[in-house]
Amino acid sequence: MTNAPLTPLAGRVFEDTIDGYFPLQVSLAQMMRRNRLQAAWICLTHAPIMDIPDLPPDAPVPLSIHAGRAGMIDRLDLWLWWSADELQLGGQGSWRFLKDAESAPALCAGTRLAEPAYLTGIGIPDLAPVASHPTIARLEVTSAGPAQVYGAAQQLDWPTARLWGPVPAKPVIERRDSVSVLWQGQRINRTPQISIPPGSYLLAPS
Repeated sequence: MTNAPLTPLAGRVFEDTIDGYFPLQVSLAQMMRRNRLQAAWICLTHAPIMDIPDLPPDAPVPLSIHAGRAGMIDRLDLWLWWSADELQLGGQGSWRFLKDAESAPALCAGTRLAEPAYLTGIGIPDLAPVASHPTIARLEVTSAGPAQVYGAAQQLDWPTARLWGPVPAKPVIERRDSVSVLWQGQRINRTPQISIPPGSYLLAPS
């Protein structure tokens, strides 16, 4: 994507169900190809996961998880993008394992879902900027206040807008804590009493 502060794009809201038992990266890559998307911001909640030690990423679908441990993704917000032919995913989430939580691995692209999972998101079929009628934009926020965000919405003739982000630069899933800087769908208007950390965000009309 361009490094310009504001990049108007054509995107669309979508929902889908991804396959279970496969590594998260595999199931999400299938979803991205099925929807013909180059990038997407997605959210999934209440998704069971499994950890089976020493199970190779390309191993067959396991018939049980008695050899490992079960867990649950409470909420996962991910930015998905293609690098060559490999899907990258990074973002923030909250998850837990039901036993031996202290020794459980971090959530990653290779974590396997224990059953199919429902997700919602904003899909971007083409990362090329559009000259008219943008439905989403990528915004590089350079100041901590909301003025730049509101100004970008006005520039696009959007009376109000919602902000998603920050968009991660690296394919890493971080555990969210109580001071998360993730603005999932935060509505931005003329005088919001919020502080937005600098970074790259997705902006959409509300």
